Amino acid sequence: FKRTLWALRRETRSDPGFIPRQTKAMLDAPFYSRSVVETQINGERTQGVHEALDLNRYAHPLLKPMLAVRVPRRARWRF
Repeated sequence: FKRTLWALRRETRSDPGFIPRQTKAMLDAPFYSRSVVETQINGERTQGVHEALDLNRYAHPLLKPMLAVRVPRRARWRF
């Protein structure tokens, strides 16, 4: 499962031989990511919301000033 644009590592479960894929990016930040992911578990293909959080990055002093910046919302965003 690919890393985010900020190179944040992500993991999820799937059946052997199936490669999960992101179908929609919802939020991408230096220490946090939320996206819609398609995977297959026990032969059933499904979509779900995936979140990844890197608290080591969150605690990094260079990222602290970025916490005050609001993440812009995408225009006409829907589920």
